Amino acid sequence: TFSGKLGSLECIPCDSVQHLKGAYFQAREGQGSCEACPAGTSRRLGTHGTSVHECLCRENFFQPQGLASGAECVPCVVGGVCEGVSDVTQQNAPPYPKPGFWGHPEFRGRFYECDEDRCEGGLEFSCHSGFDADMASNRMCNRVAKGYAQYGG
Repeated sequence: TFSGKLGSLECIPCDSVQHLKGAYFQAREGQGSCEACPAGTSRRLGTHGTSVHECLCRENFFQPQGLASGAECVPCVVGGVCEGVSDVTQQNAPPYPKPGFWGHPEFRGRFYECDEDRCEGGLEFSCHSGFDADMASNRMCNRVAKGYAQYGG
C-alpha cells in the first residue's frame, strides 16, 4: 500500500492503481507511491502488489536470463513462442520454437528456420515424423530417423 498525502492515515493498495498504466507494487512500508513493474511484465493474478517478484513476463515477452520473476522481460524472438507466465507453474515460461523453426533447448533465445519444414516446434522442440534431432551438430530435424529412409534429392 501507499499514501499519496503526507501525514495521511489512509493507505491505498498498489493493486488499485494497476488499471492506470501498467502494474505496480510497493515492497516497503510507509511509501508515498507505488513502483512500476519492470518493462515487459505485469503482476501475477491474485497477488497484492507487495513485491517485485510478483511481476512476471507478459504474453509475447520472455526473460533472457531465465530468471523466475522480478526482472525486465524482452519481446519474443523471431521464430519463437513466448507465452509469458506459465499456467502450470505461475512462473515465467521459457520460449520455444514455432512450427517450421528449430533451436537447441539450452539456448532458448535463438530459433532458426527449419530445412524443408521438418520441425514441428513446440515445447518439446519436436521434429516431424521421420526426422530426428542431431544434437551433436546443434541442428534439429536434419537427420533421417531410425526406421526411415530418404529418397530423392
